[in-house]
Amino acid sequence: MKSWNRDIVAAMLHEMPETKKTVLVKALQRNLTLTSSWVLSSCTLTVYKEGWLVQLDGTRSSFSVFAKDNDGEFEFIRKPNENKLHKLYDEWQSMNESDFTEFC
Repeated sequence: MKSWNRDIVAAMLHEMPETKKTVLVKALQRNLTLTSSWVLSSCTLTVYKEGWLVQLDGTRSSFSVFAKDNDGEFEFIRKPNENKLHKLYDEWQSMNESDFTEFC
């Protein structure tokens, strides 16, 4: 994943609301129980004209968050229907445990 896309993912995970962070921690805990690893190893960033979608997948656990740009600030909302979005591209990257240390 390009470094600036990785920065977008890191910023989104850092700035998302506490309720979403709780959901992420639960997904990480499920993955830890199944694999002894505190990581959701697969990350896909989909970039739309309207915002960004981060999808993290682990072993029988997953997490996703959508944010749109509100004057340079993330605004976290429920992902709109795909037919109302204009996809620009997506990228896949593997993640490691150090990417999730903030959520310990």
